[in-house]
Amino acid sequence: MNRLASPPLPAGMTDLYLLTKQHNDSEYLLLTVWQDSQAYALWRHSPAFAPIDTYATSANHFHAASYHQVPKKEPQG
Repeated sequence: MNRLASPPLPAGMTDLYLLTKQHNDSEYLLLTVWQDSQAYALWRHSPAFAPIDTYATSANHFHAASYHQVPKKEPQG
């Protein structure tokens, strides 16, 4: 993880957060923020993902999901 978090971040990744539960520091959540889904897909299928690929299994409760920012609603009236 240190290698991934060391500058520079992969192309297209703007932020990286490593989170753990308050009362169980043996479980981790890796949250990454990307410029777009294509940048993430390119990284996910590149050799740079190899150090994480070992952990990207159902045995390790790996889960990948994409979220998009919800646009702010303008007040009506």
